[in-house]
Amino acid sequence: MAKLTLEEIAKHNTEKDCWIIFKGKVYEVSDYLEDHPGGVEIITDLAGQDCTEDFEDVGHSQEAYDQLEDYYIGDVDGDSVEAGVEVVQKIEVETKPVKPVVVESKPVSVPKPVYKQPKKAESDDNNMLLIAGGVAAVAAL
Repeated sequence: MAKLTLEEIAKHNTEKDCWIIFKGKVYEVSDYLEDHPGGVEIITDLAGQDCTEDFEDVGHSQEAYDQLEDYYIGDVDGDSVEAGVEVVQKIEVETKPVKPVVVESKPVSVPKPVYKQPKKAESDDNNMLLIAGGVAAVAAL
């Protein structure tokens, strides 16, 4: 099959002359537009362009994928650019090594819990008040 450049494909962007790119292959779908269940405009909005992402996002049936083959006319010329990607400008990027970041750790002092033994009550020598973690309880000895 023919190898078609993105520039050539982009010229076919009307209802009467509608080409689309799907996964690096080119399809001439002008005759199919009126039969498209989603309407003509959905396809013509992407005429002359790569429709791969839009086509897959919709969730087409296997039948839709199979129908594409009837309209196949060639492949996107991979020598001019990667299929479906137009290179606007190539730039050189200089990379520099990154300086490591040193994180210091400092010890944190946490106060130790203080346990106080309460004075024994004069009236009841067999009970003890326990305080632990802010909770008080009376224990029988």
